[in-house]
Amino acid sequence: MRNVFIYIGIITAILFAQSAEDNFTVNVRVEFISIELLDLGGAPYILYTTAELDPGDTASQDSIDGVWIRNQSNINVGLLAWAYDDSSYIPSDSMLWVIDTISGDDTCAVGIAMYNSAKSPSIFDVHWLTETQSVITSAILPDNDKYGYIYFVAPTDSVTYSEPHHRIKITIGAFPE
Repeated sequence: MRNVFIYIGIITAILFAQSAEDNFTVNVRVEFISIELLDLGGAPYILYTTAELDPGDTASQDSIDGVWIRNQSNINVGLLAWAYDDSSYIPSDSMLWVIDTISGDDTCAVGIAMYNSAKSPSIFDVHWLTETQSVITSAILPDNDKYGYIYFVAPTDSVTYSEPHHRIKITIGAFPE
């Protein structure tokens, strides 16, 4: 109990020692992460559609079809991504495609080439995605944007005309570094 009175006495002494005219400053830094996916014209990015592909064919975006990843963060960030075949889009009796780094039977490959500016992409720069998240680029400084170009390699098994179209979803996210 004696300690409580000592602490109260110290706090009271500090309060009386403070003048009502003393100024003090409190600095608060709010760190935030914000990215926006846009087409190269600045409109919200929604969809990349390929034509019908033969087994093993590759489709890719060109220099005018990329994804502008507008970084509005005020801290360094990295980007991660993953892809999956959207089961809500195809009939329940249809087989989903596996997403992997190479295509095969009922397996497609999906990747993204990342650049610091809009340009003609190269398949040699592609980071191939799977169904689990992986880092596609890191050490992005505040307000520095990235430009991505999607590559898709169709499954290699023979096409059956009764097979429905597939919708592959790619998720891109940011994380603090």
